[in-house]
Amino acid sequence: MRAALGLIRGLALVGVVLSVLAVPLGGLLLAISLPQDRGDNGLGDVIAVGIGSFLLVLGGAGIVLGGGLALLARRALASPAEIRGSRRTGLVVGLAVAAGEVLISSVLAGAAQMSPSAALSFFVGLLALFAAPFVIVASASRRRTGCVVAGVLAVALLTLGAVMVVAQAWLMAQPQL
Repeated sequence: MRAALGLIRGLALVGVVLSVLAVPLGGLLLAISLPQDRGDNGLGDVIAVGIGSFLLVLGGAGIVLGGGLALLARRALASPAEIRGSRRTGLVVGLAVAAGEVLISSVLAGAAQMSPSAALSFFVGLLALFAAPFVIVASASRRRTGCVVAGVLAVALLTLGAVMVVAQAWLMAQPQL
């Protein structure tokens, strides 16, 4: 378990560093593309606004969630709890839900090919990517607050992923124009 917690902490720190780099890049793209008085390429500006907004949102979420995960993993790594009983059940159920969300969204995205639901599957994958380590940290955390915080964040991320999977299925059920 120590190796898994160390890996999670390292990956969370790498995610924070990448997110710190993504936020200024997204801000720069927005700053360059928002002034519409230059008369240049309108489609390029729209694409830059979309990418800049995406980088800002994803970078901000990466900083907050990655930083929190690194902190919680460090605390759990200092004295990990033994995973038995309800902790083991929570770990198995949480990881199964995360894997199920990714599997279902991948199947739906494969069926959709180039539609909005294909983009939703990317976000479901990101949510499961963040939720799975929070489930592991919650099950291995000896401290009550660390366990509760990581558990609440894992449940919130998995619930949001489930909502996105339902939205993806709903988009697939809509008739194509």
